[in-house]
Amino acid sequence: VFSNTTWIQWPLMVFSTVGRLGNCLNSYATALTFHGRYPATVAVTEYIFKRIASLVFREHLEIPVVSEELYLDAHDMGVVEKVKPDYLKNDMVSHLVPTFLRAVSEYQHHPQEKVFILEGYPNRMRLLAGHHHTIRNNFKIRPDLQATALSFLSRVRARRGRNVTFVGVHVRRGDYVRYMEYYTAALQHFRLALANPVFVVCSDDLPHAREHLDKHTDVIFSDLARPEEDLALLAACNHSIMTVGSFGFWASYLTGGHVVYPHLKKCPVTPFIHPDTLGPTGYDNWLAIPVQ
Repeated sequence: VFSNTTWIQWPLMVFSTVGRLGNCLNSYATALTFHGRYPATVAVTEYIFKRIASLVFREHLEIPVVSEELYLDAHDMGVVEKVKPDYLKNDMVSHLVPTFLRAVSEYQHHPQEKVFILEGYPNRMRLLAGHHHTIRNNFKIRPDLQATALSFLSRVRARRGRNVTFVGVHVRRGDYVRYMEYYTAALQHFRLALANPVFVVCSDDLPHAREHLDKHTDVIFSDLARPEEDLALLAACNHSIMTVGSFGFWASYLTGGHVVYPHLKKCPVTPFIHPDTLGPTGYDNWLAIPVQ
């Protein structure tokens, strides 16, 4: 954690978000893609670090962390510039490269110590292309969470048999009613592709998910308490069914198997997960199912 400026290569570019776990993973992964690309120090806020460290080994996280103390000192000195994305267009990334180029140029011409706060919710996963190995090395799930997830799946195997294949399903309450046809199609896709699938459902509104999916005999529901436990459980599965949010994206990304996601159409803005926002490499096993 940076609490002083001794080791900083100026300018200092700090990724910042006030989002939940999935958004923090987005910001951190995006920061990794800029790490080492410019003569500048790329860092994240303490808030991002603490949220991510609740899920992954902190020892594997390689991006520097800016302490709240340093930020407040820089703010008091008037050397902080906050850079916001275009929220109206839901464009959270187009400002990043121009800001880095401007910051580096400013420092080269006028060497003043300055902190740029890069706000927003990075939402274009094509930026991760070429960095998948580094990102996965940083995002190693903590052993206590892995143990909880494997214990859950072992109990399921004891009831269902050893030859099951687990498909993680993330259901976001706000998405659920609209996408019932999507879930039906996604479940059927894996039923046809796999010999003995078991669908492991995690949701921010489990009673509602049960109301709609409990009729399926090959569906089970997470009884874990915390979001970090649910994400670790989903990541411990073999394949994934996700919705449009960042939490489901990272569960699917860290699983590493085949992923089914909704291809939303007729949207005023490009959705977070969409054929246009993925790739160009690293998402070969991701299949879009059209949703009107």
